[in-house]
Amino acid sequence: KPNVPANNVRHLTTLLYERLVNPWIEKLDTTISSIILIPHGSLSYLPFEILSSSDAQFLVDRFDIGYASSASLLLEQEAMSTSGHALAGFNAHYSGRSFVSLGGSFNELQSIENIFGNRSTVFLNSTADQFRQHAPAFKVLHLALHSFINDEKPLFSKLVFSTDSS
Repeated sequence: KPNVPANNVRHLTTLLYERLVNPWIEKLDTTISSIILIPHGSLSYLPFEILSSSDAQFLVDRFDIGYASSASLLLEQEAMSTSGHALAGFNAHYSGRSFVSLGGSFNELQSIENIFGNRSTVFLNSTADQFRQHAPAFKVLHLALHSFINDEKPLFSKLVFSTDSS
């Protein structure tokens, strides 16, 4: 990881914008207000929201930004029908385990539930089985969980649910 002085961050975000965004952004219809990015490899660590044009406009100021793992997965997800439920929130309870409790996750999920109202469902102390059972019925999933990321073998990355020993 390069150690970048704070005054150079702005320069780097503009440079990355010029190289990664400029080649396609001007080709978009001006009515487009949201984009879904599918970053590959080390680009998946880059928060595209902070990239800024030379006129100091952040990408997030122009678009609502979403991310997907792959185009085929995105198309599959868009084709799935949901039963009208907008959002499901999942958190986990880590008592007696070697994980620090995510103390704010309960309040976080309550705030989200207040925004979405009856179009949302919150699953407290979620297990992996509960997630597998309920997640397909929702369009948006909010996960307030620990995870393990395996950079060398991404398929071995995992979410840590309540009573999930895997």
